[in-house]
Amino acid sequence: MQNTRAESAPGRGVPDAMAPIADWESYLQRHLDTQSGCKVRQARIRQSPQVREQTFLKRLAHTARISFEKTAVSQHTHSLQRQALELIQLRRRLVPDDSSAWQRIEVFLAAAQLHQALELLLDEIDGLLTLHQQIQRLMSETDEFLTTLAAGKPVDVFRLQTILQAIRHASADATVRTRNWLTTCNLFVELETARMSPACRLPLASALQSTYLCARLIRRNGWGLDEEQILTAALLKDVAFWHPRLSEIVSKRGHHSEWSAAMVAVIDELSPATIRMVRQHHECVDGTGIPFGISAEELHRGDRLLALVTRWVELYQHEMKMRESYNLEADWQDDLKTCNEVLETETAEHRWDASWFQCLQQEFGLRSVEAPASPEQAGRQLNDWKVPRPNFLKRRFPILGDKVAVAASVRSRSKDR
Repeated sequence: MQNTRAESAPGRGVPDAMAPIADWESYLQRHLDTQSGCKVRQARIRQSPQVREQTFLKRLAHTARISFEKTAVSQHTHSLQRQALELIQLRRRLVPDDSSAWQRIEVFLAAAQLHQALELLLDEIDGLLTLHQQIQRLMSETDEFLTTLAAGKPVDVFRLQTILQAIRHASADATVRTRNWLTTCNLFVELETARMSPACRLPLASALQSTYLCARLIRRNGWGLDEEQILTAALLKDVAFWHPRLSEIVSKRGHHSEWSAAMVAVIDELSPATIRMVRQHHECVDGTGIPFGISAEELHRGDRLLALVTRWVELYQHEMKMRESYNLEADWQDDLKTCNEVLETETAEHRWDASWFQCLQQEFGLRSVEAPASPEQAGRQLNDWKVPRPNFLKRRFPILGDKVAVAASVRSRSKDR
């Protein structure tokens, strides 16, 4: 969690909600050692700190029962719950309920900051549980839709649009963190899809991850692109893995992207551009991609975006697959760094579109967002070019002209007088 709270303590600022307990202990101890002489007026307190903590404990007990069955997020929610319990225990140890220190404003405000951290932890837990429920529903609907499509049965396009709309809304929701979405998708297919075919698990996670990332990047740098086409291609690009005879058709002839494009083509409502992107989602800008080795001149912006996102998701899934257990706080940055280093090398070799890669780095906070230049600065960069002013303005308002025009206007007025 990011520390967005300002300093309100003597010395250092307020620790982060997930900071070590030792930092919070030193923070509370500093306030216990500070004496300003100000006291708390009990008549103005609507809810005592002890009553607030009882409310927090009830929420923790409720979320603990729910998160126990949600394996994909249980490890992270348990770490948040443990942090919250240790913060409550720390407060009770340093500032007991019957302590006279509660009358001092410094201690009261320090406890309020600790309770604010507890509120953040509980909100994070609620957000993860809500995200798990949303991803579980989308996984089920996407799996059912792709199974029907791969079997050659008629599909309902309205259901496809509903899935895309839900992912689009999640990408625009500020409460859904990109890290949580990508990680939960992977952990869900690894831990909660035992009845699903192993060949479909990672492609199912990739469908939701790629669609989400494409929606995020289009919001950043997607001018002139058809979002519906790109998101549809990202969701359906691996539908061939749901074919009942997958091993037979792949070993016989063709890459899975060709088979996926052929299956997607039966949906009359989809445009040719969507089918093209499904077929080319493994192509590279330098012409070394598969299955056709298409050159850069033939790859549209949408094709380049989907190819880059597909490659990043593959790298990220590989990094998560190599870990026996996943610590969201510690391992996310390591995996992000590894994927970024690989893509930096490949982009320098002109395999991926550089502008889309920069946009992807900005999405993950690996590159600062460059502010657009002002029109005045942009004009100076073009050989001191300035916006031309119409001549009629100079005739009607001579003051806008040069000194010669202003002097001529003054002389003409003096003659008229």
